[in-house]
Amino acid sequence: MPYPSKSRLARKPSTRLLLTLACLLASSSAALATTVASHGESQSVDPARYFATPAAERTARAAIKQRFDALRTSNSTLHIETDFHTLEALFGECLDHYAYHELIAAQDASDRVASAARDDVEALCGDIASTAKALVRTAPAAARWAQPYAYLAARSARAEAHALPAVAKPMAAAADTALGRFEHAHRLATQGTGFPTMTVGSRVMNVADDFHTLMALPDEAARKQAWTLHHDAMLQRKPALADALIGIAALRDGLAVTRGYTSAPEQAYAGMGLGVTEVDTALHALQSHASSFAAYQALSETSGNSDPAPWNDEAPRAGFSPPAMSMEQVRQIAMRAAARLGPEHVAQIGAVLDPAGGRMDFASQLGRRKRDAFSITAPHSTSVLYVGHRRGDTESDVEVVHEGAHAVHGQLMNAHGTSPLFRHGTSWLEETFALLDEFLYRDQLVSEATTLGARDYYQRGLLRDLALQLFISAEEAQLEAAIHQGVHDGTVRGPDDLDALAVQMRTLHEGGFSGHAGQNTTWAGKRLFYQDPLYLTNYLFAGLVAVKLYALSAEDPGFAARYAQVQARGFDREPGEVVEELIGHPVDWTQLADDDVTLFNARVAALNHPDPGQ
Repeated sequence: MPYPSKSRLARKPSTRLLLTLACLLASSSAALATTVASHGESQSVDPARYFATPAAERTARAAIKQRFDALRTSNSTLHIETDFHTLEALFGECLDHYAYHELIAAQDASDRVASAARDDVEALCGDIASTAKALVRTAPAAARWAQPYAYLAARSARAEAHALPAVAKPMAAAADTALGRFEHAHRLATQGTGFPTMTVGSRVMNVADDFHTLMALPDEAARKQAWTLHHDAMLQRKPALADALIGIAALRDGLAVTRGYTSAPEQAYAGMGLGVTEVDTALHALQSHASSFAAYQALSETSGNSDPAPWNDEAPRAGFSPPAMSMEQVRQIAMRAAARLGPEHVAQIGAVLDPAGGRMDFASQLGRRKRDAFSITAPHSTSVLYVGHRRGDTESDVEVVHEGAHAVHGQLMNAHGTSPLFRHGTSWLEETFALLDEFLYRDQLVSEATTLGARDYYQRGLLRDLALQLFISAEEAQLEAAIHQGVHDGTVRGPDDLDALAVQMRTLHEGGFSGHAGQNTTWAGKRLFYQDPLYLTNYLFAGLVAVKLYALSAEDPGFAARYAQVQARGFDREPGEVVEELIGHPVDWTQLADDDVTLFNARVAALNHPDPGQ
């Protein structure tokens, strides 16, 4: 059950950006002096917004558990409707406790007590939700009270059909322990403290933690040095990372088969409300547009730098330094960008990002904070935004807007009294909503640019994002599925096999584009391959839908009203039905891909032939 949203942007820095294609590298900060000057902003959210004291939280949590235990042990079927709504309310209260501990654990990632408490609360919330779902599954077909929860019952029934057999639970527990060790090994291998540093001016910079900033330096020799140091450090870690990834894939595959699935990808897709056929259809649809991706990549090489190497992709054209924006500046742009989504959305994004509102937790230095970004939403409190490390660059600003959009969604559900059981749904649909705000923010930067240099810089940032969500997402999803399949059938046994698969995927999705040799090892830099296997497939579908919604927000006068209604209602129906309501016709993944690439091609053409009036 996903409580905080998963930020892909939060997982882009360092390892991911080093080894991906040039188009994956995100647009970044201005010159170092401007970036460093912007690092003074920081804010902290007070956990007392949830509970006045730790003792008050513990007392309230104990009361929830006591009420839940009493209801669970009653074994009564006489009051199923009352019991269900009691569980529904208890789940909402439990989410308040989860929000409290999620915030504290993020503010100090070294606080093991806080992390353990968060995990305990998550388990309690999960148990309450599972019990509620079991009740609604057993409700009589004619029960009116259960009808609004039909999707909840159907989704729960699908998962229950693949419940872990009791005899396999000891094995599953051992596998979970082993998975945790592999994930820990990955974190140790990729943590910034183990990477080289270099001195830039008077500042010592880490080539992992400060990768974005280093890639935006005006000195190409310094950028190349940083990229090379990072690349070489990752190559040293390649055997250990391969062992961890193959071990994770083998364990996940075994657990999936034990649950009655044919493979780990099939299980993951089922959890997304998708079948293998739907995923294959979307992948092949985007593969068919490899020529568009190749044309974009060729254009992206003309960024004004002498060498189209990956260390030059983030640097703006000579003579332009993108400004480092204050949080208030980001807020104002985000509000203007959200105008396409209606006045309530504008008001909510403005409230979340208001520096005076006390709803943001971010810092200019990571310190002991959790390296992540997410919204924290709960039924009985205004949603908040957490950003572990806010840098002074465009990508960090986009991350803020993306996660702010998740916070807005949570607040809209609060305002409309949405059931706590509908607060979280299929991950790709959750990400679709945040991506739309992200695209609109980038679009606003383009529209407000006052010079050719600024317009070019922000257009390239928007195009990189669109390419990431469409083409790179497809490549990532197919690469990860191929890795799991290769581990399953014994053809993937080491780093060379993983490299070969990465090359194969590049050939399929990039039209034979030849990138830097280091990009053959893309698998090593994809943090979610290790920390949340097969989650990246969510972005394939989120991207396909979000790009379509981005187009509709400009073309369809009725879109904003439909969008507001869907967001307020929460996740109360099948994700395909939600998409159909938003786009106005049945979902056809091939057609969506075609429409999205048409928009993408038009944006590439606009970059190639800039408006002479700008």
